Amino acid sequence: MERLSLLGGTSTKELIIELIASDWPLTARKIHRRLGKQHGLAITYQAVHKAVAELAGEGVLEKTGKGYRLSEQWIGQLSAFSQRMRGAYEQVNRSQETRTLHKFVFRKHNDFIRFHLDFVQNLATTTKSIDMLFLFRHVPYPHVLSPQDIERLGPVFRRIRWTIHSGSDTPLDRWCARHWRRWGAQVRLGVSVPTDTMTIVTNEYVTSVFLSPQAIRTWDRLFAIRKVEEADIHQMSETLQSQSYQTIATVLKDKDVAALLRQARTLPR
Repeated sequence: MERLSLLGGTSTKELIIELIASDWPLTARKIHRRLGKQHGLAITYQAVHKAVAELAGEGVLEKTGKGYRLSEQWIGQLSAFSQRMRGAYEQVNRSQETRTLHKFVFRKHNDFIRFHLDFVQNLATTTKSIDMLFLFRHVPYPHVLSPQDIERLGPVFRRIRWTIHSGSDTPLDRWCARHWRRWGAQVRLGVSVPTDTMTIVTNEYVTSVFLSPQAIRTWDRLFAIRKVEEADIHQMSETLQSQSYQTIATVLKDKDVAALLRQARTLPR
C-alpha cells in the first residue's frame, strides 16, 4: 500500500473550510459536488452534510438564506489566535537568555502541528541550518503535512538534518518511516526514547509535548494494526482535529539540554 493520506494531508472539514473561504455562500449539495470535482474526493453526500452540520455546531460556519459561509466570529477568533502565536514565536526567537521556557496550550493537536511548522519556518529566517531530532512514541504520521505545507516549507526542509527515533516498531511505524526517509530523514525504530509522548530538539530548542492518557491510548490503538491496509484514516483525522484531545507543549531554549538529548543519536541500537 503506497498511498495512505488524510485526504492529501487535509481533513474533510478543512477542505470544506477552504472551499467556503474562496467562494460563498455554498449549500451542502454544492460543497459535495465541488469536493468531488476539485479534489477527486469519493465521499457521500450524507458524510458531507454531517461535516457541514458539525462545523456549524462548532461555530465555524453560519447558515444564510443561500447557503453556508464562514462565521465572522470564528474568523475573528482565528485572527486573534494567529496574532497570539506570532507574538509567541517572536518572543521565543528574540530571547537573549541562555535558558528560557515557554508554555503553550492547544485545543486540538492539529493546532500544535501548525504551531511547530511556523516555529521552524521562523527559525529558518535567523539560522542557516536546522538540526532536528524527533524522540517519539510512534513515528509521526507524514501526511499531516498538506501539499501546501510541503510547497511552502520546501526550501526549509532542504536545510534540515532530520533524525527520528521511535519507541515502537509496528507495520504502520515502518510505513511512516519509509516516507520520512524519502525526505532525507534518518529513522530508527524500536529504540529507547526518553519520553512517553513526543520530544523535538530543534537546534538549541527543546519542545516537550504532553498528550492526555486518552489520546495516547487512541494513538497506540491506531498503530497496533497488523497490516497497513487496516489503518483507520478517518479516526486519525478525527483525533488530530478533536477538541477532546488537548495538547500542551513547552519550548525550552537550552543548549546543554539539547546537546544531552542529541546523544541519543550515538547510542547503540
